[in-house]
Amino acid sequence: MSVTPQQLLERVLSGQSLDEPTSSALLRSMATGELPPALAGALLVALRAKGETADEIRGFRSEEHTSELQSHHDLVCRLL
Repeated sequence: MSVTPQQLLERVLSGQSLDEPTSSALLRSMATGELPPALAGALLVALRAKGETADEIRGFRSEEHTSELQSHHDLVCRLL
């Protein structure tokens, strides 16, 4: 992410929406454990309070799908 998670939190708390690539990168940082749990929770609550946009949902879903595909690929490689 080119901006810090704290900056993202401030942006969302001020009512601004995240674009799809930023949302995707945010979910990736949550899934990999880069983001402290308290900050991840604060960001998710702020997004919910603001109301998620289509771009934010698409970004999360895109990263979720990418992660699922990578997990399946890793599993198949280990089995072979």
